[in-house]
Amino acid sequence: MKAACLRRAIGMPLRDEARRLIAQFVDQYLPLDPVDDAAFRADIATYTRPEREGIMEFVTSWQRQGREEGRVEGREEAARDIVLRLARKRFGTVDLVTTERIAALDQTALDTLVLALLDFGSAADLTAWLDAQSAAQTHTGAA
Repeated sequence: MKAACLRRAIGMPLRDEARRLIAQFVDQYLPLDPVDDAAFRADIATYTRPEREGIMEFVTSWQRQGREEGRVEGREEAARDIVLRLARKRFGTVDLVTTERIAALDQTALDTLVLALLDFGSAADLTAWLDAQSAAQTHTGAA
């Protein structure tokens, strides 16, 4: 079904952007487990070369997008882990509320906090920094 839908999308007289949108929709709503993915690839292998190349272009762009999303998510996760490990090393323990506040930070704030932690003398400094971040976000969101 997925291969047939993509084959039809490639054959339609549409702009590339519209084709990509259709392909993303098909990929989102027809996910494949490993067995179905093998059948999908076997089915595509029977198509003409231009059809195969068109479909594989979509598949390659999905894989590239997935890698990019994974890299961003992985980087934020790693930064959160580093911040928490540094804070625990420096202050002994980090309470649950502080841990949750750190987990809610975006990548830019995490990058800033990693460096700021080096200057903190106590857990109170970390709490004050997080309070300042919250106040800045609240102020920015209200403006």
